[in-house]
Amino acid sequence: MTSATRTLLIANVAVFLLQSVTGDRLIAAFALWPLGGADTPGGISFQPWQIVTYSFLHGGVMHLLLNMLALWMFGTDVERVVGSRRFVLYYFVCVVSAGICQLLISSLAAETAYPVIGASGGVFGGAAGFRDVFSQTYHRPAVSPDPAARLAVRHTVRGA
Repeated sequence: MTSATRTLLIANVAVFLLQSVTGDRLIAAFALWPLGGADTPGGISFQPWQIVTYSFLHGGVMHLLLNMLALWMFGTDVERVVGSRRFVLYYFVCVVSAGICQLLISSLAAETAYPVIGASGGVFGGAAGFRDVFSQTYHRPAVSPDPAARLAVRHTVRGA
């Protein structure tokens, strides 16, 4: 297993173990809470660090296991091709981008907003990176359904 992927896996598992000991205290401080906070339970609002920290929290063992399985499956190969530094940069660009999208969508919702947790933004970004890096090896549709993701992958992973 490659070093950055291993470090991300260990960090996620360590935070999950800490989360299981501390209960909801980590969720309150580090989950991605919607902008404004008035409509959230307890009036908790967005803090700048949450745009990254939410990705290390998980809702249960299965949530953690599936995210880490996907991170291992896609991240290891992408990291081998692009290098650890570029992979980590790409992973966190995906995490932050997913967080910003979530903040924008939740600000448009009329109902009570809840926090977001999980590494899915980084994991789905890793899957898109895998598809882009290995596009000649694996079959993909002739027209990409996500041109914005392809553009982000190209500029972050390939440096084009």
